Amino acid sequence: SGLWDQMYYGISTANLVLDKAVKVADEGSRKKALGEAYFLRGYNYYRLFAQYGAVALQLEPAEGVVRTFTRATEKETLNSVISDFEKAYELLPTKSTRGVGGWHKYTAAHFLAKAILFRQSERCASWNSAYDKTTDLNKVISLCDEVIAARPLSSDYNQLYAIWTGTDCANEDQPEILMSAQHTTSYQGRFGNRTYNYFNP
Repeated sequence: SGLWDQMYYGISTANLVLDKAVKVADEGSRKKALGEAYFLRGYNYYRLFAQYGAVALQLEPAEGVVRTFTRATEKETLNSVISDFEKAYELLPTKSTRGVGGWHKYTAAHFLAKAILFRQSERCASWNSAYDKTTDLNKVISLCDEVIAARPLSSDYNQLYAIWTGTDCANEDQPEILMSAQHTTSYQGRFGNRTYNYFNP
């Protein structure tokens, strides 16, 4: 239930941002906020889909207390993920505006490729025949080529994790790292940012 609750908290926040973004006067700020909101919603639904398959799709802010939800189909759920990642890909800048580990166009491209690849997997075999496999796989290859060209892979995997000299070191900003949770000295809080402990490479 912990994953479920946290993902839907993020989805709720993203829906509010998407709904209220029209009130942001500055076009650049509005575009970035929309890109981040689409990415967050797509990412959270991607995690839910990977764990549970079909889930309840909330694509608008909730009005009051909602106690009954209709479960979408797997096809609807994954296609919503793909749509959100496509929008994030179009809206996010090529460089993170939030510093090391922040989202950008290539983070969205990476997860868009993963979601399209997921659509062509055995798990979706009961409904994915409606989507041309060659078209989907060529799109995945194109997105991956774009990401690797813009954010080159490290020559040695060891560089990503083993050559660490302390918090906020230069190695935390390797081009291959598309998204990360930083344990940064600038983070204020009782324990600092512990999120990086929750995920393995």
